[in-house]
Amino acid sequence: MNIKLERVRMAEKLGRPLKIKEKVFHLSGDEADNRPENLILLDDLPKEAVRMFNDLGVDKRELLSVQRELKELRDSFLSFSTTKNEEKAKDEDKQEIPDWIRIANDLQGL
Repeated sequence: MNIKLERVRMAEKLGRPLKIKEKVFHLSGDEADNRPENLILLDDLPKEAVRMFNDLGVDKRELLSVQRELKELRDSFLSFSTTKNEEKAKDEDKQEIPDWIRIANDLQGL
């Protein structure tokens, strides 16, 4: 298995193994410069997006803030949708069973 040196250096910097989805990028753009201070970790932005930002001249440090904002938005959305689903389930539990269903259930028990 061929592991890129930047992944090894980033794992050493973080003190843990990297997850498969985590991507390591070089701040300077020089892929031979694997000094820890030249490496950043991005896990939510596809490589194509990073390349596009590079082409636009966006600093990779700014990508870290974009990544944090995306995570916050995702977490709030997940929290919101979980809360809504829980509220919906509670509302469904509170609904009274219509008389015709109750009668049908009673008849099945005979």
